[in-house]
Amino acid sequence: MIRISSKTHGLLDYIVGGAVAALPHVVPCSDTTKRVLHAAGWGAAAYSIFTDYERGLVKVLPMKAHLTLDALSGAGLIASAMLLDDAAEPRAPRRHRRVRARRNRHELH
Repeated sequence: MIRISSKTHGLLDYIVGGAVAALPHVVPCSDTTKRVLHAAGWGAAAYSIFTDYERGLVKVLPMKAHLTLDALSGAGLIASAMLLDDAAEPRAPRRHRRVRARRNRHELH
């Protein structure tokens, strides 16, 4: 296994946390999936802030506990991918949703 420094790990924590939280704004997904991704992304950023490493702001969480949370977060994302059925809640591409919303507004007036 390749080891990275805790300084690099901290930088990656914030980048990946932000990317995971932003993912639902880029890729169409169900509301449930959006909530899972937001929770995972912001949660990772939050526990990174409290980790006792170079990039931590409030150094109260030991690195070993942080790595455990990383593993649990990854396992949780894998489990939710298997348990959530996004096909049950199809979403039209963004431009079709706009057309549908415009059409619904005109039907109301």
